[in-house]
Amino acid sequence: MEKRALNINMPEGSSFAEVVVREVSSVNELPIKAPIPVNIQGTPGTIAEFLLKRSAFTDQIQPEKCHVLVNREKLSIMLIINESEAYLTGRVVETLEVHPKMKEFGINSEKEWDPNTLGQFFKMNRAFFADINENMKLVSELKNFKVEKL
Repeated sequence: MEKRALNINMPEGSSFAEVVVREVSSVNELPIKAPIPVNIQGTPGTIAEFLLKRSAFTDQIQPEKCHVLVNREKLSIMLIINESEAYLTGRVVETLEVHPKMKEFGINSEKEWDPNTLGQFFKMNRAFFADINENMKLVSELKNFKVEKL
């Protein structure tokens, strides 16, 4: 057994200290914990940013162990990394949300408009048009739209 010197500095005013030295027969190591998996939720561009920042770390991003899932109904894209390694697998998800005002426009939906109502709606929502003059021209044409019965 090797002898070693031990110096103990005690704070001023203390007169007593206890030091316990234990000898262990095996190596005293902490158990290895599983890594915390990557689980990122974000907006469009999140996956690109993630890959851009991690591309230098070849041990983290291996293209042959990754895949992308696209869900058109939920407007989401998911990157799954290290798909075959349970401890290292991770997910980066980006989702797109339709602005409530855009839902009011009824684009790609079953919503039906009559010309006068649509013209009034466009008039009240000018801010969504690139050119106010084009907006007013469209409103005018919709309000003056007449259908002749045959």
